[in-house]
Amino acid sequence: MVNTRIQLSLRASISELPRLKESVEQFCERVGLEDKLSFTLQLVCDEWVTNIITHGYEAVQAEGAADDRVIAVTLECTDESELVLIFEDRAAAFNPLEHPEPDVTLDLKERKTGGLGIHFIKKMMDHCEYERLPKGNRLMLVKRLQIHEEAGKDGIAD
Repeated sequence: MVNTRIQLSLRASISELPRLKESVEQFCERVGLEDKLSFTLQLVCDEWVTNIITHGYEAVQAEGAADDRVIAVTLECTDESELVLIFEDRAAAFNPLEHPEPDVTLDLKERKTGGLGIHFIKKMMDHCEYERLPKGNRLMLVKRLQIHEEAGKDGIAD
């Protein structure tokens, strides 16, 4: 598989989500990913970028200029048949991997609000890694592509 990569710089604004969605769709099409995996990547990107905008930058909104509130998104399909998503921001420190897991066995009325997006991201991806940067956060998410020689490729279009 050819090493394919895109990088986006988004303003911390909900109005950027359509551009993110379109870029992820184009990336998946160019790489030849099946629709189900493309949808998963779009969902993960949308969820995490929305969290950064609505929660991460909320704490620093009064500080700094709007130019400082950016989100760098990198999508890469490696020769090792992995999809790597990297999100970098200058928002308040937040490690989603330390966020408590929601109790999904509870009745809807008994559940606490929030936390499901992070839960779904962790479940949909194969590896998650967080790093606090000197001036922000870095979240790396990895999805391994399952390749089956006899039946084509699972996760990669024939």
